[in-house]
Amino acid sequence: MAVPSIAEIKAELEGFCEIDDGLISDAWITNKRDNFVVPWIEGKTGFSLLAETEYVEYYDGNNSNILILNKKPVISLTKVEYVDRVNVLGEIALTTFVLIAEEGIIKALKNDFSLDLNVPIFPKGNQNIRVTYRAGYTVLPTQLNEAIKYFTAEKILAQLSGRTGGGDISAQGYSRSYGEMGKYTHARNDLMRQGMACLDDFITGVL
Repeated sequence: MAVPSIAEIKAELEGFCEIDDGLISDAWITNKRDNFVVPWIEGKTGFSLLAETEYVEYYDGNNSNILILNKKPVISLTKVEYVDRVNVLGEIALTTFVLIAEEGIIKALKNDFSLDLNVPIFPKGNQNIRVTYRAGYTVLPTQLNEAIKYFTAEKILAQLSGRTGGGDISAQGYSRSYGEMGKYTHARNDLMRQGMACLDDFITGVL
């Protein structure tokens, strides 16, 4: 799965400014995209922007039959185990669970370890549940792709503004603001608004 290319990100700035590659290198843009923007979006939405990846994670038992995984969308469950951080105490059959992939939720329909149907399958505990699963996208949804472009473009404008001090970079079709945020205030705000609009459905869970 590919994140937006440098050329695609730069295209978002057409009409805002002309980028002097001596000021903003492709390596700088790549770093901002991969090490700042992508992790920030993942943290904000809970969705993994990486290609399909296997995760092995520990969870605190919540005394219920539902567990919310850290990464979405979940592609498949590999293993769910009771552990004490050192030893495996038992493995739960995968047929026990219903997977709600887009929400990253696994829900148990039964508890084969107890004759009491009211006993939850995830007993309260500290890091006592280990889940191995695969999550991510084969093809990145358009909205997430667009969000990466908007937020990375905003980072470029912030860097240009700081380096030029509102000087030699040409802006077309936008009123100039020389307030605290510098020359590209309006353009940066617009990019941030568009980026947040792209994330809206992923943050609210309405997909």
